[in-house]
Amino acid sequence: MPSLDRLKYKVGNNFDVIAISVDRDGINKVKDFFDNNNIKNLEKFFDIKNSLAKEMNLFGVPTSFFIDKNGNIIGNYQGDMEWDNLTVIEFIKYLIKI
Repeated sequence: MPSLDRLKYKVGNNFDVIAISVDRDGINKVKDFFDNNNIKNLEKFFDIKNSLAKEMNLFGVPTSFFIDKNGNIIGNYQGDMEWDNLTVIEFIKYLIKI
């Protein structure tokens, strides 16, 4: 999550990160995690009942989706990643242009 926060900051305005928590330990735990990790560029969204996770057939977390400006899913990634590394940043900048 901290690397997603840094990614959002580095890529800028034509890009957004929507982090949705499916954590069953409650909203306060997520808020504490954001505070403790100095996450400032991401908003907090919650799927406490896992309804979105079920609708999208998610089997593992974290799962990330790339969604184009028309709302179409154009890719996904399941697992951890350092999202703010140069390769990912360049790939996302490429996706923004197409």
